[in-house]
Amino acid sequence: MAFRFLPQAGPRRSQIFAVCFALAVFFSFLSFYSLTYSRTDPSATRAATPATADTDFPPTTTTTDPVSAVFVILVRNSELGGIISSISQLEERFNWRFNYPYVFLNDDEFTDEFKQRTTALTRAQTFYGKVDVGMWGWPQWINQTLAREKMDELARNGVVYGGSESYRHMCRFQSGFFFRHPLLDSYDYYWRVEPFVDFYCDIEYDVFRFMKERKIKYGFTMTFREYMATIPTLWGAVKAFRDKYQELLTIPQEDTLWKFVTEDDGQSYNTCHFWTNFEIASLEIWRSGQYLKFFNYLDQTDGATLPSTPLLLPCSSISPRCTSSTTSGIGIPRTCTAQPTRRYMPSASATNHRITISIRGGAVSLSIWKRKNKGRDLDSRIFLHYQ
Repeated sequence: MAFRFLPQAGPRRSQIFAVCFALAVFFSFLSFYSLTYSRTDPSATRAATPATADTDFPPTTTTTDPVSAVFVILVRNSELGGIISSISQLEERFNWRFNYPYVFLNDDEFTDEFKQRTTALTRAQTFYGKVDVGMWGWPQWINQTLAREKMDELARNGVVYGGSESYRHMCRFQSGFFFRHPLLDSYDYYWRVEPFVDFYCDIEYDVFRFMKERKIKYGFTMTFREYMATIPTLWGAVKAFRDKYQELLTIPQEDTLWKFVTEDDGQSYNTCHFWTNFEIASLEIWRSGQYLKFFNYLDQTDGATLPSTPLLLPCSSISPRCTSSTTSGIGIPRTCTAQPTRRYMPSASATNHRITISIRGGAVSLSIWKRKNKGRDLDSRIFLHYQ
């Protein structure tokens, strides 16, 4: 009955048709299975995804020398679902091409389930470490009773994370200790990943190689305004450090990010800072003697430890650039493409410099231009670009 619309055929023609029909049904099921599988397993589509370079990021060399780089993840066992989501997207969008390893850090021991399920997400190596008490907790010179009283006061006043002890330990660890963990000793670059981070676009070029070949030190995804109630003593401590250790300030001030954070030559802090939830950087910055002295000074005085603060000082030239195909997992969406717009803001030294902020969808570039007699030239040593 199903073939009533077909013309009459002899026995041989009927057999041929039956074979053809069976093959058609087989390939239909095969296609359906393949489509279903590719939707549930990112690796199924990898072979069909050309690893061509983004037009904005052409390969600079043909070298195949490995870059000593790693993903660094500070995470709890209870955040397993969130980090599975992040790594699954990171592998699908980027790391299946490059197989950079992962280092997982926790202030507690990782469970076997955590290790097994995260290891199964990638072909890359995975390493698991515990943060010891010397890196996580109150330093010995802190009066914990007084600290608790001050935190309770901040909480009553509605200050974000005002009453959280673990948040303070996390900030201190990220500011002064993560790069000193033994599992990171053999690496030069790192990419910080957190639970529930979304990656909206394919990243088809090697971000670490891009940074290494251009001698880029730090990359970020966004800048924001700080809540001064959370860091009331920070700027005073930064200025005191600058005054005390003038010998460390070896790069001319106009070639640093000083004007990005202060509009009155250091008298006050304009609250601009980088969000470090998602950052890609050279570990050389944090391992330097200048930075360690800076961190120790803030740690042992009344200055809070804000991870982006060291970038204000001229310890090294900085030229960040990352991708717009990422977002920090904090509820702020990012996009991949949009028409560019430009906004301008004068620097403190308006006669010599001009800060340009270019906005292109989820991408923003901050450039500091140095005016010269004929036109203006971009000082590449202080060019910031995340895209």
